[in-house]
Amino acid sequence: IAYVTASVIPFGQMLTHALGTPVEYEPLWWAFFYLTAIGINVMGGRVFWNFNRFIGVISLLFLLIYILGTAKFCDFNKFSESNVAAYEFNGTSFVSVYPVIAFFFIGVEGLPLVCVDCENPQSQIPYGMTSCYIILACTAIGTFFTVTSQFPGTAGAQMSSYL
Repeated sequence: IAYVTASVIPFGQMLTHALGTPVEYEPLWWAFFYLTAIGINVMGGRVFWNFNRFIGVISLLFLLIYILGTAKFCDFNKFSESNVAAYEFNGTSFVSVYPVIAFFFIGVEGLPLVCVDCENPQSQIPYGMTSCYIILACTAIGTFFTVTSQFPGTAGAQMSSYL
């Protein structure tokens, strides 16, 4: 429920921008997303797991299409900042971008909660978590390099400006 609540605002903003609807209607997108997500969660069982599997596959496909489709346009030397020393690596800068980075790995922490639905949780949960982290790390790294290797490059990908 907390994840859904934290996700409704970005979802509403994304749909408002993508569909060109007036900003005043964003609360309707929030209600639609929240009620749909809670409804699927309440249904539980096969509906819940099949929906999550479907959304996971679709999300992975979108990421792979983006990463592989834009790879030929990447030029890291041209678009990346050459002076890495100019960046301030301190606690404040890390904390300011951490929420954006954490969204790459959201949901994996809920995997241990499904132990009750597993036949052999001692082996299935560690395998599932390891597989998820490997896939998520690979897609996060791929997304990072494709974003920073295209116009506007690292200068335009300053995550802290979006928070």
